[in-house]
Amino acid sequence: MRSQSPAGPDPGPTPTLSAQRVSHTFLSETGALPVLVDVSFELARNEFVCLVGPSGCGKSTLLHILSGLLPPTSGMVLLDDEPVTRPRRRIGHVFQQANLMPWRTVLDNVALPLELIGQPRDEREAAAQAMIDLVGLDGFAATYPADLSGGMAQRVAIARALVAGPDVLLLDEPFGALDALTRDLLAEELLRIWQAVHGTVLMVTHSIPESILLADRVLVMSPRPGHIDAVFPVDLPRPRTADMLHSPLAGELARGIRGAIRLGAE
Repeated sequence: MRSQSPAGPDPGPTPTLSAQRVSHTFLSETGALPVLVDVSFELARNEFVCLVGPSGCGKSTLLHILSGLLPPTSGMVLLDDEPVTRPRRRIGHVFQQANLMPWRTVLDNVALPLELIGQPRDEREAAAQAMIDLVGLDGFAATYPADLSGGMAQRVAIARALVAGPDVLLLDEPFGALDALTRDLLAEELLRIWQAVHGTVLMVTHSIPESILLADRVLVMSPRPGHIDAVFPVDLPRPRTADMLHSPLAGELARGIRGAIRLGAE
């Protein structure tokens, strides 16, 4: 992501990334399984958006489509009005598991995207080290994944996704497998990282408080076949801290989001 002022989403009319009536159906020997139907939304430049919804509603499938890893059955994804039909450097993707290469050090894992595009070793290692420092892993560049905690491994995965300077970062519940204390800590760390590099973020999460802490908007998906059921602007001031989750506004938002998820499930 390119360095920007952390003042919030760009009010300009052109979205960074948009889904236009995206639908997807998986085909198998037992028949067709519709997963997504007519999903449409836009992400503004420098906006942080969270996506919540019941398990199995197609959130991960949607992120695979947005990143170009999976073609939709119908509809399209646009990156600054250009169709997304394959993975691009401008779109970073962090999965639920860190998926680090165990035989590579932290430095070499983070530098991998730059290595794949042929950047000289000294340049890519300098960029990787700067990103390692940014995510709070200074001193661990020579460490191998087996010696990292789950939270540290996810920091490495985020650094790897950011090192090539994407305009959009897709996060597929990156803290879901972590304990509650580590998850809360990394959510605040993610805010710090985002404020440092800025850019457009779409993050899948099952945690309503996490979505309120992080996002400018929260999108609520329906049960499968998933579509956008509701949108909640989050008007908490930035920079944010976890203490803000105890405010009346945060409590009202949490009740609204929880109610929308329950209503969609009925």
